Amino acid sequence: MAAMEWHELPRAKVDSQGGGEERGIIIVSGYIARFVDDFCDTGFRLKYPFPGPRPHWFGEELNGIDLVVMAMQFEQAAREVFNPGLRQNLADASAIFVEAGLSKMDSMSQARRRNVSTLRLWPDRLSKLA
Repeated sequence: MAAMEWHELPRAKVDSQGGGEERGIIIVSGYIARFVDDFCDTGFRLKYPFPGPRPHWFGEELNGIDLVVMAMQFEQAAREVFNPGLRQNLADASAIFVEAGLSKMDSMSQARRRNVSTLRLWPDRLSKLA
């Protein structure tokens, strides 16, 4: 028997408990909400999955582009789902990821602008010291 995909687990759980479609949507919606909360939380850090030190190229947190890409995956899943309730939950999750990603990109661009304006002041400060 092949390994079960993560998105099949809630359905298997509902089927084994004799629940209906509505109960399945509630369970899946809970998984989606928890997933979104975990990834959009300000304290979320990526865990390096291997023993030893973390390589310099493995980031510690998700950047804005990562969150927008995740949003597009949720949006694609929403387009493929037939159930309107589940479709809405996936679309809502996508909107949250887009908002978090764009907010993170905006804060990074503002920080860069501050750094550039600070660098522009350095020649003036250096000339005054000389």
